[in-house]
Amino acid sequence: MTLPLSTDGPHPSQPTSRPTSRPTSRRRRRASAALLISALGLAGLAACAPVTPQPATPTFAAGIEPTLYEPAAKPCEAANAYDKPGPLALRNLLNATYGTIAAGVTRSCDGSTSEHHEGRALDWMADYRNPTLQPKALAVIDWMRSSDTQGNTTAVARRLGVEYFIYNKQMYGSWNNFNPTPYSCGTDPTACHVDHIHFSFTWAGAYKQVSFWRGSPLPAVPAGGTTFSVAAANAAPALSPTQLVAGRTYTIEASGTYRFSTAAGAIADAECSAAGTSWTAGRSNPTYGTSALDLLVGGNSSFGGSTWTPVSDTGGGCNTRDHRYRMTVRPRVSMPITGVVLDDRVGNSGSLTLRVVAAS
Repeated sequence: MTLPLSTDGPHPSQPTSRPTSRPTSRRRRRASAALLISALGLAGLAACAPVTPQPATPTFAAGIEPTLYEPAAKPCEAANAYDKPGPLALRNLLNATYGTIAAGVTRSCDGSTSEHHEGRALDWMADYRNPTLQPKALAVIDWMRSSDTQGNTTAVARRLGVEYFIYNKQMYGSWNNFNPTPYSCGTDPTACHVDHIHFSFTWAGAYKQVSFWRGSPLPAVPAGGTTFSVAAANAAPALSPTQLVAGRTYTIEASGTYRFSTAAGAIADAECSAAGTSWTAGRSNPTYGTSALDLLVGGNSSFGGSTWTPVSDTGGGCNTRDHRYRMTVRPRVSMPITGVVLDDRVGNSGSLTLRVVAAS
């Protein structure tokens, strides 16, 4: 076989067979030049390749939300299965950045435990196997985990109130500073989150009460305390308008009564309920056990509860005098608290009041 030394064909004085000796310095120079031209061409193509954009990020005041995890309630309640504003706002932002990509928030209760059943999870269908969608999904993950101008790590995820997200068999949890860890799932592309990213939100994130949308985190509980109401008919938790500061001790006082049915005498407070002519703290049902009808205060996976101490014990751990109860808490991280009545909400009416005061 003949190998031409130039595009003009072999020179009459050149051999027509491939030489067995080492190339001449002239040929080496030609080869080096060809390699240089090829490298420059590839570099030029890389420089011209479009950069996948990231969503627009606002400017923030000082402060940021902590990494926080608030697990989904079990059992879920059908009345709480509706889209919350935080996941909807993120969906709209992603669509504004990348064009409309299918996404879903709420799923009806099916016996499983998921933030989807509470309307505070978003599935964004950016399939990892799709060469057009994959770069967009990876750009969003990089954006979520990026640091802000204040030096806060994983800033966007924290400011959005995201507690974890899953993509392509990897989980990025707030409890692990949003570093990826293997997600056990088998081979199904949906169960493994190969065909979508799943985002779960804290309650503050679900309600858009986070710095990404507000410009700053919720303010700390003021010196005079803060008060908010918990409607007995609402399955979705009420969120406090202020947040507790990490390491400080607070007294939470619950007061008031509500109706848990339209039947006569169906009255309860934060800890006890009427049973005929007396009150009891021991009422139970199959759904909530002995916590049935109690007021549950939450904030993360290891905070709060539904056990209250009566300010005046009129018997059996109840306070029929003024229905005031207290709980002392000391949060590990700064966070707002939530309140919800543990009941099936058939015929419920009225509300309880929560007052939060820092210990002196």
